[in-house]
Amino acid sequence: MAGGEAGYIVPQPGNSSITFGGEYDGILSRHDETNEQYKYVNVHPFINDGWGGDTWKYRFAWTFPISYSPWNKDVLYCTSNHVHRSTNGGMSWETISPDLTRDDPSKQLQSGGIITPDNTGAEIYCTIYAFAESRVQQGLLWAGSDDGLVHVSNDNGETWNKVTPQGLPEWTTISILEPSPHDAGTCFISAHRYRLDDTKPYLYRTTDFGKTWTKITNGIGAGDYARCVREDPNRKGLLYCGTETGVYVSFNNGDSWQGMRLNLPVTPVWDMQVKKDLRELVVATHGRSFWVLDDLSPLYQLDNTVANSAHHLFQPNTAIRMDGRQVSEERAAETQLEEGTNAPNGAIIYYYLKNAAKDEVKLVFYLLNGDSIISFSSKTKPDGKPFVKEDDTEFFQHKKPSSREQLNTKAGMHRFVWNLNYPAATLPEDAYWAPGQLRGPAALPGNYTVKLFVDGKEQGTQNFPIQLNPKVNTSEKDLMAQFNLALQINRKQDELIKKVLQIRGVKKQVQDFLGSFSDSTQVSDLKKLSKPLIDSLSAIEGTLINSKIKTYLDPLRYPNQILERYGYLNDFVNSSDSPPAQQMVEVFNELNKHFALESKRLDNVFETLVPAFNKAVEAKQLKVVDPQRAVKKE
Repeated sequence: MAGGEAGYIVPQPGNSSITFGGEYDGILSRHDETNEQYKYVNVHPFINDGWGGDTWKYRFAWTFPISYSPWNKDVLYCTSNHVHRSTNGGMSWETISPDLTRDDPSKQLQSGGIITPDNTGAEIYCTIYAFAESRVQQGLLWAGSDDGLVHVSNDNGETWNKVTPQGLPEWTTISILEPSPHDAGTCFISAHRYRLDDTKPYLYRTTDFGKTWTKITNGIGAGDYARCVREDPNRKGLLYCGTETGVYVSFNNGDSWQGMRLNLPVTPVWDMQVKKDLRELVVATHGRSFWVLDDLSPLYQLDNTVANSAHHLFQPNTAIRMDGRQVSEERAAETQLEEGTNAPNGAIIYYYLKNAAKDEVKLVFYLLNGDSIISFSSKTKPDGKPFVKEDDTEFFQHKKPSSREQLNTKAGMHRFVWNLNYPAATLPEDAYWAPGQLRGPAALPGNYTVKLFVDGKEQGTQNFPIQLNPKVNTSEKDLMAQFNLALQINRKQDELIKKVLQIRGVKKQVQDFLGSFSDSTQVSDLKKLSKPLIDSLSAIEGTLINSKIKTYLDPLRYPNQILERYGYLNDFVNSSDSPPAQQMVEVFNELNKHFALESKRLDNVFETLVPAFNKAVEAKQLKVVDPQRAVKKE
């Protein structure tokens, strides 16, 4: 990109390959990424190394403002102690303002004095430090200086009026000017004086083009000086303020503020922008990189009715189905991303609890016709099993519960992300499963419903759409073919796992029964009879699932069996938003034949060896083994 080690960088509207960037000494460069051409287009290419600001024709701050007009993609602005405008990409400039600073010569002397002179062009004072053109009224220009003055022009720079807020101390740095995106006469100012040992926040609002100003700092810490202020383009009066320690939000046009740090570290926030269409707040910190609050929808819906409600389910934003492998706990673990650092992919659901739930909070997702898809609870996982405390199991062994699936019951606002997948097959507790192999199919594009239940009572219903990734052109018919095959695989996985659990249950019944006798001679004949039964069941189980696989690399020495192969096929089918290849269907049918054969063998065991064992037990008038009871018990 253009620019040097500091300074604003702006892309050319409609062509982000071209950027303009600033640097010390008023250096302004243009960079074209398509051909790697780096060109200088300084307003006044007169190098001032070693000289104080009092000798400069135009005084530029190290981080002088650069911006494009929101009304004309060819109009580029930058500022020194004057406002400059170009209509040809910096090939020529016109100066459209007088000096809009205090122009105090005592603040423009050579830096460092006679002992340590150091004049790189980064030490210049009495400059225009903030600039913006209104997005509501063309030609309405605002300028703020680093020595505490604010000016406005209503006629595209022909004339300028000083509109500095009364009560603003002299020499205050105007850091950001934010003309309202909703009202031409409204503008917000953030300013600071920390370099003068004054760490109080300075925020102001005008609604009459700067004739009068109101200080708006109620709720911001007394020593938490302000860096920037922005108004949300989607909701009038919704403001964000970046300070030396984090982010604040105001729902009433700045009359009061509250902290909105969430999981953001304590860090200076120098600027913020709202991506209007995406409803995202992008935060630029000083030292902690960029952060994104990826869904502002609940902030737009907050009002007194919501605040006074016992419970509230917010209207979800449109969910974008990015691919067949929606981000899940497995994907997050696979890429070693901590919760909160990876952008959520799926349906983002917000719910509010005025008071903590006494028992259970539950979200249930439905098709629009009322058929339920999947539910999430504060007490149980989607498979109905209770949550247990996570432990430090082997990294790739995804049998521990997902904290992302457990709903919060505490008072306050909560966010939950459904990854758009149908319920996964339920594994035996001791089984290993690799990412993607057990996942249910991704929900098809269409309209869906979510309901909030608190302590057993329905407390809210909202409809929301799921849309396909706009970059994907797969037809509805092809997506349906993928969904149907993935669903069939998922059901076969469930069916097979139930067989495995049934086998294990029967074996356990037999072994527990025989082990319950202190005198083994009493059942010595039964032990001999049980051996072919146990051996047959173990052999069948070994063809259905390889229980020796416990880690990521175990399949290299313990061959995959039918269940594992269903799993890999499931991952292949869901690898993209596209129809399954013909060979995927062929392999599915091939696996079904193997499974059917083993199921028939199992049925034969249950119809012959189990009755024979039970008959022998009954002859001794002992308790009978029941395969169906084994399933229910599991």
